[in-house]
Amino acid sequence: MFFSSKKNILIILLILFSFTLFAQNKINAIVGKTDSSFLNDYVSKNWTTEDGLPGMTVNGLLQDKKGYVYICSYDGLVRFDGVEFAVFNRAVDEKYDFASARSIIQDASGNIWVGHNDEGVSCLKKNGEIVKYTIASGLPNNKVNSICEDFDHNIWIGTACGLCYITPQNEIVIPNGVKELKQENILVGKLYCDSAGRVWVATSVANDIFVYSNKKLERFTGISKIQNPCVTEVIQDLSGAFWFGVSPSYAIRIKDGEETVYNISNPSNPCSEISSILSDSVGNYWVGTDAGVTIIHNGVFTYYDRQNGIPDDVITRMLEDNEGNIWIGFNRGGLQKLSRGKFFTVPMETSVNAICEDARRELTWIGTDSGVMCYKNGEFITNKVTELTKGNRVRHVGLSDDNELLISSYSSYPEIVVLPDDTIKIWTEKDGISNRCRVSIKTTSGDYYVGTTFGLAIIHKDGNISFFTKNEGLENHYIMWIYEDKKNQIWIGTNGGGVYVLKDEKITAHYSTENGLSGNVIFKILEYADNIWIGTGTGLSRFNEETKTFVTFNSTNGLGTDSVFQMIPDYSSTAWMLTNKGILSVSFPEMNGVTEDNKIKLSSVQYYGSSDGLVTSGVTSTAYSQQDSYGRIWFTLVDGFAVYDPVKSGINRTSPNVDIQKITIDNETFDYNGEKIVLAPSAKRISLKFTGLSFIASEKVSFSYKLEGFDDDYSDWTLNRSVSYTNLKPGTYEFNLVSKNSDGVSGGNITSVTIIKKPYLWQRPWFWGIIIALIVFFIILGFRLNVLKFEREAKEEKDFKNAIIGAFANCVDGKDNYTNGHSQRVADYTKMLATELGENDSTIEKYYNIALLHDIGKIGVPDSILQKPGKLTDEEFSVMKSHAQRGYEILKDIKLQEDLAEGAHYHHERYDGKGYPDGLVGENIPWVARIIAVADTFDAMSSTRPYRKKMELSYIEEEIQRCSGTQFDPKVVDAFMRLYKKGAFDYLK
Repeated sequence: MFFSSKKNILIILLILFSFTLFAQNKINAIVGKTDSSFLNDYVSKNWTTEDGLPGMTVNGLLQDKKGYVYICSYDGLVRFDGVEFAVFNRAVDEKYDFASARSIIQDASGNIWVGHNDEGVSCLKKNGEIVKYTIASGLPNNKVNSICEDFDHNIWIGTACGLCYITPQNEIVIPNGVKELKQENILVGKLYCDSAGRVWVATSVANDIFVYSNKKLERFTGISKIQNPCVTEVIQDLSGAFWFGVSPSYAIRIKDGEETVYNISNPSNPCSEISSILSDSVGNYWVGTDAGVTIIHNGVFTYYDRQNGIPDDVITRMLEDNEGNIWIGFNRGGLQKLSRGKFFTVPMETSVNAICEDARRELTWIGTDSGVMCYKNGEFITNKVTELTKGNRVRHVGLSDDNELLISSYSSYPEIVVLPDDTIKIWTEKDGISNRCRVSIKTTSGDYYVGTTFGLAIIHKDGNISFFTKNEGLENHYIMWIYEDKKNQIWIGTNGGGVYVLKDEKITAHYSTENGLSGNVIFKILEYADNIWIGTGTGLSRFNEETKTFVTFNSTNGLGTDSVFQMIPDYSSTAWMLTNKGILSVSFPEMNGVTEDNKIKLSSVQYYGSSDGLVTSGVTSTAYSQQDSYGRIWFTLVDGFAVYDPVKSGINRTSPNVDIQKITIDNETFDYNGEKIVLAPSAKRISLKFTGLSFIASEKVSFSYKLEGFDDDYSDWTLNRSVSYTNLKPGTYEFNLVSKNSDGVSGGNITSVTIIKKPYLWQRPWFWGIIIALIVFFIILGFRLNVLKFEREAKEEKDFKNAIIGAFANCVDGKDNYTNGHSQRVADYTKMLATELGENDSTIEKYYNIALLHDIGKIGVPDSILQKPGKLTDEEFSVMKSHAQRGYEILKDIKLQEDLAEGAHYHHERYDGKGYPDGLVGENIPWVARIIAVADTFDAMSSTRPYRKKMELSYIEEEIQRCSGTQFDPKVVDAFMRLYKKGAFDYLK
């Protein structure tokens, strides 16, 4: 403890000695000229605990590769997207095992390293894993003041009592040279890795600035113009020069051995320590101290402290982001961002009604409720015009083509003209001019047209004055605006009566809402791009004089407002408008493309506010704004005026990076780290929270998204930063997200999230495949069972039918012993012939059954005739022949089988027509009967009868062939002969 205290005393004495040297030695330091206007180009935005910042002290700043700004505070690590602060500490989530954050870097792999106040260092990996290093891991001390990464991807840790680095293999190493320099307990204030890979170590102790080069830590002795330098900061600028912050107030630049010393202390607010040096992207140097910021630009100094807008003089860290914004962290003042504003606002204590550039006099005239003011080189000046109009309510100031200044007011000097030689002309009520003049112009003819609340006054070149009121056809005599077009027509805008057009002091036209004009209260009239543009209380109208048609712009087609006070087109084809809702811009070509029938909304409309530098309570309807000869637009405000300079403002062409921050599935929320999102079958809702990382007008960043597989197209642009989907069907989806900044610039980079909705068992294709297969199986099974049943029943029916037919045949054959079996044999022969003739199985079976019953009619023939051994008499033969008709009568009504009676009826018909019972000829004889006729004859001849013995087979064959074409069908005979030759009947030999 004694040695520790002794060492601290020595350090304090050394510091005091160093300051004494500074005081004793006059240092030849550059002190630049001061420029208080430099900050006019910037718009400031402050954040404190009231805005969501967890603490007022900022220890460190970082912009990561995604675009987030990280803030180190005593209350944890804070991530900021321009709209919302996200705090990381153990109180928010126990996985962040730390309470404070003091220093921060992001390594080449995208991991974020956070040094804590007394808790070591944490590595927040891209996948969400957190690795922590403390004294127990090998760190020399748990208070980590600074971190950097070298070219070998070693992470250097500068602590309150020691220096080390962590290798990619997680080994903690004490650098070579530390022991030799007796710096084992070095108090590191700042670490910095330069463009050559060397690591610089600043300690805030006199002469103790070190550099790690060639694998060894060495003392740096390159600062020569200041004795015993106490270095608190070191950086390298874009040119390669090194800048050192040296206490109490010196910034030293060293390049190629040349050393330049700047005394950056504000004479009215001296500093004692430099905490941060920032070299911005446009070549300015921002030096943060404990007494504000000194900006060195083009050899000029600008001091930025409490006196001109800084919330806290003690600067801790500074940062320039990828859009050129300057971030300043304070010891007790929270966080501030300086952005290059689009507008430079000059506040005034009176309302501004008109602005007029006077290029010849190199000044700007400003008409206010308190008189005419004169603005020159950023300052208000007085002259005889300002004195003459002081206290008057000036409604308009304008400059004629011949450089005459016209002033219209509500006063005892209602109309004033200041000639180029500064001679002043005044018209009053004595001259017949109303004391309520609103506007005036000088026409190409040299006359003055003066609009009053009581009509139009024309002051002629000869001094005579004529008036236009109701008597002259001006039904509404309250004049709001006067404009002369290229055709030298005078357009008169009234307060409720529309527009009147005068030519040669005669009214030639009158336009109102009845003719298509958007409104009858007229604010401003302008001729541009071959059209007349008229601002009214209910929209902006574009008038084509050739076609006499109007096109209206208002909230219905995307303008966002209905009251348009004035339109000002600039040289970049942008139309600026002063409206009831504020100041906006829109692409003029887009407006020019809108027709009466075109209802497409304007997509390029941009509104402006305080984040753009437009700090005001609003604009007034009757005020007149102007574009000057440099292309700058001067806007009149209710509390001053604002200047838009396209050269300085331009467009923010940095498209916002998009990041998906959190995923919520039903009621469970988790951080998103780029992985696929898998939804359980029971998941009802998925919500995605996202952000667009632009810090210029962050609240105006807009988004468009599409869920591939669910949405047909991208959504309309929206400011909402979350979206939900419910009851997604099973499948794989891609959520695609794009954004654009406040200037409408979108990089086209799409951020995608894969979402997989798992199906229930019954939602899987294979499940329904199985179900369908089972259904098909059971259908087939049922069908098969029915078929089997049908086949069984059909077989049973067939067997029953065949049994009946067989029984009938047996009854017939049983009457005669000699013909017993005849019906069966005829059926068999019929079957053989039908098969040979190519009939199908069902026909063959049908013919077989018909043949079985071909002689059923013999049941009715007496046995004496059937069994008579001798020749039958004519009467007996007549009875015998009747069996054919008898068989038909027996079978005709039996439904056992179709055509069952044909065989019995016609088997004795002859092919030549000489048969019985009907004497049918050829093809008229049923086919089955023609087959049975051959089969019956063949069996009769091959069987023994009472009256003869069976015949020889050869004789039968010859006899049947002989009767072909007479008794028998030749086709059937041919079939018989084929069977005969095949030996089908050899068994009868």
